[in-house]
Amino acid sequence: MTALGEAVGRYLKVRAAGVSRTTMRTDRSHLEQFVEWQGAEVDVAAIALDDVAEYVTEQRERGLSPHTIQRQHAALSALWTWFTTPEIGLADVNVVKAVPTPDLPKRLVETLTRGQFAELLRAAGETGNPLRDRAILVFLLDTAARASELCGVMVGDVDFDTGRCRVIGKRDKQRQVYVQVRSLMALQLYLDKERPQNFAPNLFLTKKGRAMTRYTLTGILTRLEERTGIHCNPHLFRHTSAIEHLRGGMSVVELQKMLGHEDLDTTRKYLTALKDEDVEVQAMRSSPVEHWVGGGPGLIGKTPEADAVTWCAEHSAAVTFSRVNGSGRVTVCVGGFLTEEGESLAKAVDGARRKIERFMEAR
Repeated sequence: MTALGEAVGRYLKVRAAGVSRTTMRTDRSHLEQFVEWQGAEVDVAAIALDDVAEYVTEQRERGLSPHTIQRQHAALSALWTWFTTPEIGLADVNVVKAVPTPDLPKRLVETLTRGQFAELLRAAGETGNPLRDRAILVFLLDTAARASELCGVMVGDVDFDTGRCRVIGKRDKQRQVYVQVRSLMALQLYLDKERPQNFAPNLFLTKKGRAMTRYTLTGILTRLEERTGIHCNPHLFRHTSAIEHLRGGMSVVELQKMLGHEDLDTTRKYLTALKDEDVEVQAMRSSPVEHWVGGGPGLIGKTPEADAVTWCAEHSAAVTFSRVNGSGRVTVCVGGFLTEEGESLAKAVDGARRKIERFMEAR
């Protein structure tokens, strides 16, 4: 006979070697709750499927969320998987796996808008550490780093020549994230003008030169939320970064690598946040006809429309088609700010060309 409490204690010692402290605290809490409910002296071999099912039912009746119940179930299932390994041999089968859990509600991924981010940047510029706080915001949005990953970045982890940055994720797994030019400029400004010198090697420090913790970071974002009224937490920036990278053309597999997800299904949840308009833009960018045929004579011949198609491809211009009072209209947008409308693509592109020429002459 092996008592449940003793067996759980042995398991947690083994478990601690392979997971983060946060995961360890969560698993310990869930397993200790089950031990208290079942009884520490109960023989592991005597615990049946009905016992686990009754426990899960009680958790649901207590009003615990489906997410919490699923997390408890996962912790128990991992425990019984360990019990059934030949080396341990405390149970013949995993009695937890067959117990159903409540479905998780499908929640929309919450993100920031461009205007909200601009307002948060403005508010960050009015804090006691404006350069640090603005650098934190752009770093989070650019890299989709988790709170713990940002706090663990050292100054030497950032390559200011390439923009590559090393972060340490869950279970101490290292990966690279990528910091773009504007974010690198914000980081350099913070390092040169505001960061305390000769203190901790971490990139982001408190005013007293101590390494920033997740709680410090959360406090900074909470104060920005109070200033602006905009909901603000580290994971919100991670969600926003993921969605915007998808909208910008990054594949879900590339995003998985950037986010440090082990399971592609975890990354796929971001696809549900994409709108029809996002798909339309990507369809125009990735059209094989546009890439293979373009303005060549093989399909539509050498015409003003063909030239216009080629010009749009060369300038990464977004093209939209609409009907106004029964007449077709074409709108061309270049660089996200210069727009021109016409009765045909050729006319819209011609107008866009002239606007660009006037702009260049005026510089």
